[in-house]
Amino acid sequence: LAPMAAITGIDFSPILRNVGKHVQLTEEEASYFTSLLKPKQVKKGHFLVEAGEMATFLCYVLNGCLRSYHIAEKGNEQR
Repeated sequence: LAPMAAITGIDFSPILRNVGKHVQLTEEEASYFTSLLKPKQVKKGHFLVEAGEMATFLCYVLNGCLRSYHIAEKGNEQR
């Protein structure tokens, strides 16, 4: 199987550099790790997780920023 980076054209080196701060991966391990990643592009104003959904993943932002919040019972936004 082709590495995920070859399929998607995404540069995973920022993620691998971050992981490298905590653990050293061999080329084989890095290739396996990146093969598990599932790139997702989220457009401005859209959500990673909608109300009522449970987040079953972690995310790493390569470009841009995200904001995290929830709506309290009274209807106001909580950060």
